[in-house]
Amino acid sequence: MIDFPNYFSGLTVIGLTAVAVLMFSRCDQPMDVTSEDEVFPYLLPSELYCPQGHVAYDSVSVLKYDDGELFSVSFFSDTIRNGVEVFFHKNGEIMSKKYYCMGKVIGRFQRFYEDGSLQSTGNHRGGAMDGIWKYYYPNGQLREVVNFRENREYGPFREYYPSGTLKTRGFYVEPDREQGLLTLYREDGTIKRLMDCNNGICNTIYEPSES
Repeated sequence: MIDFPNYFSGLTVIGLTAVAVLMFSRCDQPMDVTSEDEVFPYLLPSELYCPQGHVAYDSVSVLKYDDGELFSVSFFSDTIRNGVEVFFHKNGEIMSKKYYCMGKVIGRFQRFYEDGSLQSTGNHRGGAMDGIWKYYYPNGQLREVVNFRENREYGPFREYYPSGTLKTRGFYVEPDREQGLLTLYREDGTIKRLMDCNNGICNTIYEPSES
């Protein structure tokens, strides 16, 4: 459910040789890709380290838009992603933050709209989406709450109207495959339909009359 726009066609790589070395060979010495004053104001000191260890970064990879604004900042330990990775919108607002521990995504993920408001947030465990993830409308209202297990939607979920009223309640056994009782609500809070689902195939079992 989380994807990134394809901005790479308009990017400039800072320290191209250094980035290539990071990707394809062992890094025995720190790579000074960009100045600390340029990168660090966006980050907290704790974000430069593995969330489950004390291994500091030894190199930095930076991508920029053609106009010179930051697109992404990534930290590495011995050529392996370690610590926070930040993407930026063209207006300078943070697009997303994720954390790595020696190459695996771990801990909290956050994605933001261009105005800086939260778009989605959730947790990673062992490199995969795990636990409760929340998605928001641009107006700040909660849009969806869904549980993940190993990158797959699994467990209870709820969807909401932009007004904040509950829209749908159910249970996933696979992405977009509901299981058991699925309840659909009108925006005024009344029940629109009850459905019985079996591995994504749902049949209406109750639908109140409009009158």
